[in-house]
Amino acid sequence: PQQLAMARNEVEAKAEAFRMSSMWERLRAARVALPSQRAHLAKEWLPDIPFGGEEWIEDKRARDKVSNNVPPHLWRIHDKLYDLTPFVEGHPGGRDWLLWTQGTECTLEFETHHINHDKAARLLAKYYVGEAEGDCVAAFTFEKHGMYKTLQRQAWDVLKQTGTGPTTQMLALSYLALAVWLISFSFLCLSGTYSMAMLTGVLLTPLIGIGHNFFHQRDQLLAWCMDFSAFSQHQWRISHALSHHLYPNLDADLEITMFEPYAGFLRSQQRSSFIVAIAIVFYIITAPIDIVRHYVSIAKGNSTPRPEQLIKIVQLLSLIACQPWLHALALFTTMHIFGFLGVVATSFPVHRTEYGWTNGCQEAEEEQADYARHILLTTQDYGPDLSLFASLWCAGSFNNHIVHHLFPTLDLSKQKLLKPLILQYCKENNIPYVQHSFVTLLVAMFKLMFRRSGLWYTSPRALLNAKQD
Repeated sequence: PQQLAMARNEVEAKAEAFRMSSMWERLRAARVALPSQRAHLAKEWLPDIPFGGEEWIEDKRARDKVSNNVPPHLWRIHDKLYDLTPFVEGHPGGRDWLLWTQGTECTLEFETHHINHDKAARLLAKYYVGEAEGDCVAAFTFEKHGMYKTLQRQAWDVLKQTGTGPTTQMLALSYLALAVWLISFSFLCLSGTYSMAMLTGVLLTPLIGIGHNFFHQRDQLLAWCMDFSAFSQHQWRISHALSHHLYPNLDADLEITMFEPYAGFLRSQQRSSFIVAIAIVFYIITAPIDIVRHYVSIAKGNSTPRPEQLIKIVQLLSLIACQPWLHALALFTTMHIFGFLGVVATSFPVHRTEYGWTNGCQEAEEEQADYARHILLTTQDYGPDLSLFASLWCAGSFNNHIVHHLFPTLDLSKQKLLKPLILQYCKENNIPYVQHSFVTLLVAMFKLMFRRSGLWYTSPRALLNAKQD
């Protein structure tokens, strides 16, 4: 009996090892870059303008059709197929989320965007049409007793009394920020000074934070605050919410690849001294390039015209009505450059630093299988004690970023409710939670940007263990 038990254990161990090996192959297959992400790098000297979110969606849909056997009219979540077509117009988050994920394997989107998971699962079951063929090729695991699912249950226990939406204070501060910017822009039109253009650009930072906060939620007009800047909230819902948020610092992260080759944040990607030298210049011209790319995409029919896209046109026409057209164009460009630099300064240091895992898909570690573990390896916080006002005006809403990445639909005004339980879970399970001052993370970001060849990431766990030793 003892030998039989040992043999049985050996067989089970081999079966588990095979299962894990197979799982890792599927994980890697779901994390690699999509064809459109690096298509702009095909030219040797001057890369093309990167493609936008629509191409990313189409590429993912094509890949999932092959790797996950997803019919174009259905949605695959875990190992089941659903027909959500009758639910598209009634989806509380808005129809776009379902239209973008139709024909794809969208387990990751479903799991991370519904804090009240049980309610969402009950509703989802109504649209079940059958079992999917083949193993699910997904980037992360969501085991019932894994870290993410455990935190999700604990989070809902906290939030079911308060809800996940904005507080009255959040709404008041949002409208205040919009009013302040409109006043500043009015003075810019009248004065025509570059100093006023710079100030008005800096005041776009809280508007971008507001738009960022609300476009993760259901459709609402405050998400349009993003469109006062060089960005489009509609595009960011794809490039940011569906790509970056779900695959941070992996090759499938569109917000990593769209900056290549001029700003290479993945340590697995090649760099050159020439690229390092022009990286800062690239950041300065990114805002006007992005505006041009966006409207060219609309003109070519690659993007659907939307009413909020008129905001930047109205801005430019207002400046032209008050100033000579060439000077007005220069003021418009200056304003949006400073708005973009504000976002770079407040948001980039929470992922792209020496403290974060930025090795791309090739160096995936076993502990990154769970989505929450990957977020804690790739994301850092700063300014944990900032008030809601300061979080918007000084950090653009990006300071408590670990909570935000774990539960993106949670409003900024409710993020602090969940931070204690995440810190407690990390403490009990000896999981590093990386948090530094803003200046420390900003310096670490530049160190990563201008890194020497061969400088690789040291995990927070290794640093923690070295400190304990």
